[in-house]
Amino acid sequence: MNKDVLENWNGHGSIGALGQTYVYRALSDYGYGDTAFGIFTAEGYPGYKWQFEKLKATTLWERKGVWDPELDPEGRNPAGRSLNHPFHSGYDGWFYEGLGGIRPLADNPGYQHFELAPVFVKGLDWVETSYKTGYGTIVSNWQRNDDTFEWQFEVPNNSTAKVSLPGKPTQIYKTGKYRLSFSL
Repeated sequence: MNKDVLENWNGHGSIGALGQTYVYRALSDYGYGDTAFGIFTAEGYPGYKWQFEKLKATTLWERKGVWDPELDPEGRNPAGRSLNHPFHSGYDGWFYEGLGGIRPLADNPGYQHFELAPVFVKGLDWVETSYKTGYGTIVSNWQRNDDTFEWQFEVPNNSTAKVSLPGKPTQIYKTGKYRLSFSL
């Protein structure tokens, strides 16, 4: 999948609407978080960046690239189909589960016990995520400072977090606010 995105699609997503939900997490879970994030910033057609900058889209279109405003500046042949198609936004879950690392545990639904395993991608200097659960709000915020990271996270009342960082042993954290500094 990583090879397909990079070599066959020049860094763009090579999946349809149904694959949007899974591709980002699959890439980052197998060590290709930078590729997953790169899909959002890849230059040219048919990328998100191209859609928003060249087509001046303010939403996700059902069919990217079917209308070029430079070839039709008066809008006589508009893009057609849905110009607000959130079905293509499967990446939003990855913002929480990947970049923020807030993940449910399969054997413990409801986020009383959950995992924190953020993906620290190149191209981002900080991430702020939170997720409201029945036990309180889970927070996971990180910032890059040259070669080190500052990660702040919160575990709600009556909850535990299985905290995973690349190359470090997994630890369990109980209710509280934490700040970790580390290098990767």
